This record gives sequence, C-alpha cells and structure tokens, in this order.
Amino acid sequence: MAVKICMLFYFINALAFTAAEEPSCPVCSRYEYEEKLLERVLRNELALENTLKEIKETNAKVLSGLAELNEHRVTLMSALDKAKHDVQTIVQDYRREINISDISQDQSHRTPIVYFRARTPATTFTSGNGVVFSQVEVNEGQGYNKVTGKFAAPVTGVYIFSVQYCAAANKWAFLGIVQDDALLEASGHHSSSMAEGCVTLQVFTALSRGQNVWVKDTSPTDTKLYEQPGHRHTSFSGVLIHS
Repeated sequence: MAVKICMLFYFINALAFTAAEEPSCPVCSRYEYEEKLLERVLRNELALENTLKEIKETNAKVLSGLAELNEHRVTLMSALDKAKHDVQTIVQDYRREINISDISQDQSHRTPIVYFRARTPATTFTSGNGVVFSQVEVNEGQGYNKVTGKFAAPVTGVYIFSVQYCAAANKWAFLGIVQDDALLEASGHHSSSMAEGCVTLQVFTALSRGQNVWVKDTSPTDTKLYEQPGHRHTSFSGVLIHS
C-alpha cells in the first residue's frame, strides 16, 4: 500500500513538471513560446525606455520652463524696483516743487514792513488845517512826508492809525484823522485849569496804494495843545497790519 502511494505521488510530480516546462498551446513548441516571451519582454523594455525618454524630455522642458519663469521673475522684480525708485523720485520732486511754490507764495503774500511815528513841537493849530508832525522818529516804508504831514500808503492793505494829543490847561482841543477828504475819526478833549490831560485817537482803515491819511484840526476855533518834552507830547503813528 505504501509503495502504491509513493508511485502515485511520483507520477503526479512528473505530470506537474511536464506541464510547467511545456507551453499550454498544443501547436506551439517550447522554443516558440520562449521566443514569444522574449519578444514580449523586449517590447516591454522598449516601451519602458520610450517612457523613460518621454519622462526625461518632460523633465527637461519643466526645468527649462522653471528657468525661464525665474528669468521673468528676476526681470519683473528689477522692473518693479525701477518703477518704485521712479515713483519715489517723482514724489520727492513733486514735494520739492510744492515746498518751493509754498515758499514763493508765502513770500509773495508776506505783509511788508510799513510803519511810522512822528511828533510835532507846535502847540497852536488853525481850525480846518492839517497838522504837520515834523519830527520823524521812524518811517519804515517811507510812507510819511514830514513836509506835508501826510502819509501815502506805499502798498494796498489794512492800516491802523493813532494820534495822541494833550490839551493845554483849561483849553479845548479837537483833532481828527482824515483819509483823502473823508473824516475817519475825531475827538475833543478839555483839560482842567489845574493840569493838562492827554487822550488817544485810533482808527482802522483799508487803503489802496497812494491814498493819503493825515491829521487836521477839527475845532470850531484854533486848538491849543500842551507839549512837555520827554513827558507829554503830540504824536501821529501808523502801521500796516495786512496786505
């Protein structure tokens, strides 16, 4: 019984070995099968080589594209840097021009220095006549004329004028500030018999260049003033505050 089992096992192995070596196709020989298998292997190898070649070509194209993109990026960054620099230069030039323009406008609109102050040693004036302040202390802008007693505006603008006068003891004094032929402001003052008193007259007015302002006696009779050198005196002053 054991011998039969061994012979059966041997027979099965022989059949399996024969089936493994011989092709399944009954019309094909062993060599034809190997030849076809070799052809299939060669075709697969060729296909693999072609695939590898395509992969290498694709990789080369990708690398070339990346290099080109990098060149474009470098070019773009350079262009952006140049554009940024150009914009900064334009902004700086614009600010510089604005500053120069502002300075020019500020200088062109700056109010010039115009002011004067003059005194008179006279103490008696005739009614209706102008008062000449012959002692000029300051005349910036050269607008005041000590001969005529009139101030001629050197520039158009707004001015302040002030007159101080002191009435003699127990006397009336009347003075007014005149622009051309129009009386701008006037006042009168009477001093007691015991002491001489002083008052101030002030006015704001707009003048065109060349217009005149002066002081005149507005009393119904002659005016008698009091002068005390170094202490009390009659004066006429003016200043340009805006042009």
